[in-house]
Amino acid sequence: MVWAMFSNRMLLVGGWLAAAVVLSTGVVHAKPAEPYVSTGKDHAWFSFSKPHAPDPAGQLAYAAELWSHQRFTKAFKAYRTLALTWPGSDEAATAQYMMGRILEQQKKWKDAFDAYQTLMDRYPGAFAYEEVLQRQFAIAKQEMNRKRGKFLLLPGYKAPEKAVELFEKIISNGPRTPIAPEAQFLIGQSYETSLDYELAMVAYMTTQQRYPASDYAEKAALGRARTLYKITREQPNDEASLEEAYAAAILFLNAYPDSDDADQVRDYRDNLFDRRVETAYSVAEYYDQIAKRPKAAMASYEKLIRAFPRSAQAEQARQRLEELSREQVETTDDEQTQD
Repeated sequence: MVWAMFSNRMLLVGGWLAAAVVLSTGVVHAKPAEPYVSTGKDHAWFSFSKPHAPDPAGQLAYAAELWSHQRFTKAFKAYRTLALTWPGSDEAATAQYMMGRILEQQKKWKDAFDAYQTLMDRYPGAFAYEEVLQRQFAIAKQEMNRKRGKFLLLPGYKAPEKAVELFEKIISNGPRTPIAPEAQFLIGQSYETSLDYELAMVAYMTTQQRYPASDYAEKAALGRARTLYKITREQPNDEASLEEAYAAAILFLNAYPDSDDADQVRDYRDNLFDRRVETAYSVAEYYDQIAKRPKAAMASYEKLIRAFPRSAQAEQARQRLEELSREQVETTDDEQTQD
């Protein structure tokens, strides 16, 4: 304890002496700070992304050497290290592009697409834009048609709806490029193949509205007429769907009367017409025979005659309308006689 007390006193004395020196001279003697030097990278000794070269140019040359010898896994790591270590360098865009190329080589399609998307997002103007967009488009179509779940004798299945997100990104990357109309059309085709007819119809209509002068406008018009027709098959009692599908068929035939698909759409139109007439007649007949509401029945028969004057049901409606009119007059006469 004596020794501890002595040490504390010596420290206090030392502090007083130092303070006295400062007060008497006005100068504090301290070790000069070393200037800060930016190395451009910061890696711990255990880092998995430690670069092989001291600068981005050397790292790019190292990665390219690995690529040229088809050592793709090591080349990918070298390119990724470059992009992580020197993200603001000119070489980083090339590294990001080559990461996409390697992932394509390895048939990792979705990862390759994402690598190219990172290139689009982070390095605009620093790469061959049209080439990368074409590569993304090819990958999206590959994903649309790719079979999943193949195992032994199992044939696998397609999931084209998984490509929709990719096509949407392509359109966002190049809304005015020649690729965009086809990408928008393929969104509709992906949904239709997946039996999601509502979304398919919307996608086809979007193609028509955004790209009316493109080669895909006619295909989209046909797709819209076809998917609306399919919707009416799933919802046979929906009058609004019948009307919309019929209108889409008429619009297609008016816009493309000489189309190779015109006969198919005429079949849609004729079938939809017959079903619209049958639906209208069924409504009038319900009010007439089941609900026993003659006034509502008469209004429904009149509506049918106006909408479909040349149909066979229109003639039946006229006959029944005359009968109901006579019954209404007789009922009124009987009521007046009783009064």
